[in-house]
Amino acid sequence: MKQKTVSIYIRSAGILLFITAAAKMVSSFGTAPIGEHLDPVFSIRFRDMFRILGMIEVIIAAICFWSKNQRLQLGIVALLLCCQAISYSTEWVSIHLAIIIYVPAWAH
Repeated sequence: MKQKTVSIYIRSAGILLFITAAAKMVSSFGTAPIGEHLDPVFSIRFRDMFRILGMIEVIIAAICFWSKNQRLQLGIVALLLCCQAISYSTEWVSIHLAIIIYVPAWAH
């Protein structure tokens, strides 16, 4: 039962990663002006960032589908989730710090 649950988790992670990678790749070829803006951290266009992240997600999805090493599959998905959690938490902190710093100045 445990082995089957882990296998289902890995396959579903691979499917979701492939879907989000496809969405990133499709949107990177769009004509929206936001694609030309630079990412504040890496100083590359959002369009290029979406292409890079889409390729990384495709690679991880391929590992989830075709690798025989279950530890590798779980480890790389866990690593991706940790990076995403760190990204969200730092974004949350910076948003709340901006509110703390700028709202009192704006309210006066």
